[in-house]
Amino acid sequence: MFEYEIKVKVIQGDINEILRKLESIGFRIIDYRFEDDSYIDLRSCRDVKPDSVLRIRKVVRKDGVSGELTFKGPRVSDKVKLREELSIEINEPDTLREAFKKLGFKLFNVKKWRYVATRGRENVFVDDVESLGIFIEYEVINAGSIDEFMKMFNKFIRELNINVSKPIIKSYLELILEGRRNDGNCVND
Repeated sequence: MFEYEIKVKVIQGDINEILRKLESIGFRIIDYRFEDDSYIDLRSCRDVKPDSVLRIRKVVRKDGVSGELTFKGPRVSDKVKLREELSIEINEPDTLREAFKKLGFKLFNVKKWRYVATRGRENVFVDDVESLGIFIEYEVINAGSIDEFMKMFNKFIRELNINVSKPIIKSYLELILEGRRNDGNCVND
């Protein structure tokens, strides 16, 4: 399955305002959760294509904890975040993290509070990302083409009518690592 995805950083506005605007343009808020993501550093593995990702996600909701292991293939576009994704549910994300650590893998963590909204084929994630701020991630599964996706995204941004950054295709992990490099707290890359 291919997901077409792009995000923007919220420059002005708060989460409650964004949620109200989403509902006013026909989105339904369907979930609120905390996500604790661990990205496994695969650079020491042979034959892994650059830009491939393996992520362990722990999801905490009012009704309990769940987990997911996701493989993300290399990006196939520099205009949108478009890549193959394969996911499986896991019952014990913390145990899986510990197993990868014991195998000698380095893990990078991204933590966020996430609201999930949907309208037809469109999914929107309003994320409050630790050390980065508030972002809106827009996603369409199997959009058909990059042009079709970008038309949908641009229409969505016009409808939402809030002050946001230019589109970003970097992952939250990439943004966090960039910030560390710029702050002098460089992770060994």
